[in-house]
Amino acid sequence: MDAVPMLFIESICALLSKDSIRRLKGCRSAVWQKGAEHMLAVMKGIHITVRVPSRSEPPLYRYNIWESKSVTPFRELRSLNDLRKIRYARVSIGISSRNLAAEESANVDGIKLLFTSASARNVESLCMYGVYRFPSLFLNFFPCSVNTIKIWKCTFGADSTFAQWLRRTLRLHSLQELTAEWITVEGRKEDVEEDLLHQLLMYGKGLNITLAGNYNFTNLNAKSLQNVLDLWMNLEKPFPRAITYGLPHNCDQIFNFLLSNYFKNEEILRHKSGSGMVTWNRIYAEITFTP
Repeated sequence: MDAVPMLFIESICALLSKDSIRRLKGCRSAVWQKGAEHMLAVMKGIHITVRVPSRSEPPLYRYNIWESKSVTPFRELRSLNDLRKIRYARVSIGISSRNLAAEESANVDGIKLLFTSASARNVESLCMYGVYRFPSLFLNFFPCSVNTIKIWKCTFGADSTFAQWLRRTLRLHSLQELTAEWITVEGRKEDVEEDLLHQLLMYGKGLNITLAGNYNFTNLNAKSLQNVLDLWMNLEKPFPRAITYGLPHNCDQIFNFLLSNYFKNEEILRHKSGSGMVTWNRIYAEITFTP
């Protein structure tokens, strides 16, 4: 294989998730198979953990950067300078108020540099737990791609750009999971329901959506699922990928509304095109759209 095809393959694979590159190994083209194997060999898994101070002024953040070793279960501690030098990385980010074993310290400007460096990468997952006001991330964090967003029990200030960031992300990237539970947005209410509709029309791997217990932010309810079902029924073709909605624990009212108005007490609702259907599962509290 000459240099030009490999450079082209590398540039394409750099935009793909790790799972997508693995699937390329099974394609018919020997050139792409070899290119995918090469990318999987040189690709590095990077885990960034950030501890957010508990309402301290001025804030002093702490963080770790770890590199996973593909052939061993061990991880190696890296510096911010190391992260910048890694050519192909798949990044996972965890943000919480928990203490870290070994850590670097950074002020607001330093943490902005960290996320600016991560923005030039493909982000496999962003997880936030128990964080009180963390606006710095969303001012500087626009990664090449992002697959999973999980946010639990977090509070975003009235001046936070979290909602604007999430809207932009929902319209640009085909997610595989979006979870936002028990989060609070101070100030005015923010709604991303319309932006979520863009996700339903994107191609890619299946998407799981859970939005519950939020204050001043979008929650799944009978009305929002009604809008989704109406869109699905009026399309010429069903959604191009599987979509699963995880419903709140107290979801009997939602199920009763959907069963009486859409499913007509049946277990399956079929699309008018003849392909694609919607199923429900009361035990697991799920509504699933399949193409």
